[in-house]
Amino acid sequence: KPNHNNHVIIDDSGFFTTFTTPPKKVAVLFSSYAQVWQDAGGTISITVPDSIDRSLVKKEDVTVVGNGDGRAINVERLLKLKPDLVILTNDYPEHVELAEILRDNEIKTLLFQIDSFLDYLSMLKSFTTILNTQDRYQTYGTEVLNTVEQIIEETSNVKNPPKVLFLLASLQGIKVMSTNHFVGDMLNDMKAINTVSDSSILSDKLSPEILSTLNVDQIYISIMEDSV
Repeated sequence: KPNHNNHVIIDDSGFFTTFTTPPKKVAVLFSSYAQVWQDAGGTISITVPDSIDRSLVKKEDVTVVGNGDGRAINVERLLKLKPDLVILTNDYPEHVELAEILRDNEIKTLLFQIDSFLDYLSMLKSFTTILNTQDRYQTYGTEVLNTVEQIIEETSNVKNPPKVLFLLASLQGIKVMSTNHFVGDMLNDMKAINTVSDSSILSDKLSPEILSTLNVDQIYISIMEDSV
C-alpha cells in the first residue's frame, strides 16, 4: 500500500530524494541557506561557523563541522553525527564531492544553487514540502513574490532609469559585476541600467580608474562575508 505522506524532492543536481517524515537532525553547511530552512520551519543541529557569525544560529545550539564558509568539512565527524538530512550548495565543488560520500553512506543530501529569485522560491518550496509547512511558503514565498512583482510593475515605465554600478565585496577584494548575479538580475528587472558591460572590466578588481570612467547615479554593494 503506497504511503501518501511520501514527498519526492528533486534537487539542483537532479537527484531524487524521498521523505516520509520531516527530518529532525539537519546539517545546513552553507550559511545562506540556513535562514531559508528556518523560515520554512526547520531547526538546525549541524552547521558551519558562518551561520554563527551571521547570527543565524546560536553557538550553543549547534555542532560545527567545517571552516568559515563550509568549503572544508570534517567529513569523518559529520558521518559520526549521523544527520537525517544534509543541505549543501551546488556552487562549491567540495560540496558536490561531499554529497556523493554522504549518499554512499545512505545519508539524505540535497544540493541547491540559487542564482535568481525563482531559484529561491523553488528551494523554499522544497523545504516547506519536506517539513509539511506549506503555510510558511505563503508567508516567505508567495507574499514576497507579490511584493517583488509590484515593485517591478511600478518601475516598468520609469522614464529616466538610473545608471547603477553593482559591486561584489569579499575578503578577496571588491569586484565590478554585471547582471550575471542574483542582485544584478534584480536591478535589471527594475529597469536600472548597469553601466558595466565590458567583460574585461568585469574580471578586474575595483580601482579608482574604473570608477572614473563610469558615470553612475547609484552604487549597490553585495557583501559576501560579514567580516568584510
